[in-house]
Amino acid sequence: MPGWAVGWIDNGRLLVDSYLSSGPYTGVSMYSSSGLSLGLTIGATALPEVLLGEIQPVAGDSIYVPSFNLIFSLTTGSRTWMSGNPARGIGAVAGSRVVFLSGPRVLTESY
Repeated sequence: MPGWAVGWIDNGRLLVDSYLSSGPYTGVSMYSSSGLSLGLTIGATALPEVLLGEIQPVAGDSIYVPSFNLIFSLTTGSRTWMSGNPARGIGAVAGSRVVFLSGPRVLTESY
């Protein structure tokens, strides 16, 4: 598969950053565990470039990206949650809440 692995969504789906041959990031694609394209490609304007290990699968078909502090739908290609508070790139989903570092505080918000 072309690109760089970002992380496993579950045991059967791998998210991969895609790039043009000249180098610019173009979005993400999803592949099966056997390397076959699952037909999902989401452009760079919808999901910024994510590095290996930066995603946390969330219930359903969503991922949380701590570096951007957002939850992203892999079905619709849209952001489904984003905090109004500034974030420092450290966070996690716990149940129905997102816990993240905002300045000197640790915040928790429902998603």
